[in-house]
Amino acid sequence: MGDTKKTMAILAVCAAAWVIIFFRSASSDGEADRREPTIPASEVERFARQKLDELQQLSFAQSKEHCAMIYESYSGELEVTKTLAGSNDSCASLYVIEPGMLPLANIHTHGGFDTDYIGEVPSFQDMSVGVEERVDGYVSTPGGRLWFVDWQAETAAQICGEGCVSQDPDYDPCAAFNPKESYTMQQLRFGPKSRAPDC
Repeated sequence: MGDTKKTMAILAVCAAAWVIIFFRSASSDGEADRREPTIPASEVERFARQKLDELQQLSFAQSKEHCAMIYESYSGELEVTKTLAGSNDSCASLYVIEPGMLPLANIHTHGGFDTDYIGEVPSFQDMSVGVEERVDGYVSTPGGRLWFVDWQAETAAQICGEGCVSQDPDYDPCAAFNPKESYTMQQLRFGPKSRAPDC
């Protein structure tokens, strides 16, 4: 009998915790929808570049994508959520958005250099997630490229080329996919076209 009461008490605590999490998440979504960002896009880009540069070495060592969400706090500061590790070719955006956090951009690395994976350009999935979440994105590649994914325009454009952020020591430009400067969502859906390497 004692075990039943204890079990019921634990279940009640779990249910209460779930309700709190649900309503905090719902209120967070409402706050984010009503607030307008106060931080300039150029500052968000600088912050994203810094954070991705910091994540590159870990991403190369583990051959995994790492992702996070950049947000503006109520005090008007740029912050980043806890970084999540994914697989060699994806990273689930399961960010915990608390009340007062205004999402500005998702960021993720593209893991280590792999000739079997087109890691030098954002994927169709990268853009689809941005469109679905209605948030821009920044992607760093094994070759050290930095990309901006614009969810409204549904385009991905290189901010800077090879080596502008940390580059995988195993990166081989002659064996790597050589991307164009920008892509539309439709181009990414049907597979980006490569240019001939400069070798």
